[in-house]
Amino acid sequence: EKVTDFARSLLWLIPAVVSTIVSVQSINDTEPNHGRLYDTLVSELCRGSVKCLQAHSGLNGSLVTFNLLVVSGLTSIAQGSGMACMPLVRLAYQNARTLEELTIGLAEEPDWRTLVYGGTGFPIVFNSLKELTLTVADVPYTSTWAEIEGTESFPVLSTLVVNGGYPFDDDFLFRGNGKTLQNLRIPFKAIARNILGRFNVLKRSGVTRMSSIHIGRVSDVDKAFIAGLAEIPVKQQMGHILETATTLNLQNDTVGLAMHFTIKIVPSISVIRHLAFAGLVFDTCHIIDVISALPSLANLTCDVRGSCSSAGTIPASERPSNLDSKYYPLSRNFRVLRVPYSAQSSAKKIAIVAMQIAILCPNFLYVDIAPELRNVFSHEVAWAGFNRTFEPYTKALQSLIYTDLDD
Repeated sequence: EKVTDFARSLLWLIPAVVSTIVSVQSINDTEPNHGRLYDTLVSELCRGSVKCLQAHSGLNGSLVTFNLLVVSGLTSIAQGSGMACMPLVRLAYQNARTLEELTIGLAEEPDWRTLVYGGTGFPIVFNSLKELTLTVADVPYTSTWAEIEGTESFPVLSTLVVNGGYPFDDDFLFRGNGKTLQNLRIPFKAIARNILGRFNVLKRSGVTRMSSIHIGRVSDVDKAFIAGLAEIPVKQQMGHILETATTLNLQNDTVGLAMHFTIKIVPSISVIRHLAFAGLVFDTCHIIDVISALPSLANLTCDVRGSCSSAGTIPASERPSNLDSKYYPLSRNFRVLRVPYSAQSSAKKIAIVAMQIAILCPNFLYVDIAPELRNVFSHEVAWAGFNRTFEPYTKALQSLIYTDLDD
């Protein structure tokens, strides 16, 4: 009774509510009080005030019991952990006209059919959906989805994030839906198509405004394709997709492949201003080579450990890291180096790299260092001779800033 009384005590707020977020946590179907609470609240909130729904694990079939299927006019549905239950998928297509953001997990093939067709036999069009985040089960899919080729289920989609597997034989999500896509985050796993196949699908879908691309872990299957990009007309394969991108994220690749892709491929087809490497370790030479190859680069995120230890694109004897003024200025656009936390990071080495970059990039402003390195950094920068060595070259450097960083 206390649970029901609590729900009833909130009803007086309903007339003043403009937007409500309903967060459904794990529900015990054997507790009738839980049912009464959600029945009471949801039945009232569903009269027009609910705009956002956050659903978490433990739902199963409970959404039907608690009348959420009658909700209309939702602008956002966000599923938490776990795969979606069918009622949540149905709720998505019932709000297809008003949804602007959808985060959902799809475990089985029927889930896709329900999302796209809504059980009607006709493709559902999400007229307002701008952001779609999918968690896909890493299992084989057998359908070719040929029947929905040419449809535009997501005519205004600007951001697509795919987590987990992506093993479709046919990339039906992109068919006719890529014209407005600007931000793409997608994994390239062994079970998925190769990287060129992916970009060809995007090319066919009419992508023209891409500004941000996040390439997930590159599988062994895809490495050969990346390594072979220099041997093919890259602009024909990927230029159409990358040429407008200003932000590029590469995750869990090898340093060699990342450098090859960044230095040999990207400069010919894109003007990258923001670049991030996750799961990679770079030395000074790598960083200098990247800055040199990408003259428009303003922001670089990577793990830094030490000075040059490998051969890069510039001969070691001519490297600007040797304080040689031959390559000055290396870049007038580069301004920020971000360094995420790593247990093996050396604050002194990071500081040295920062000073070397400052020597070569007159507009370099600051280093953004993970907060875990703060105490270590304060001790190590007292390294003897540090200030005397680099002071003449750091007139533009304004500050060293510590911030919390996402990998």
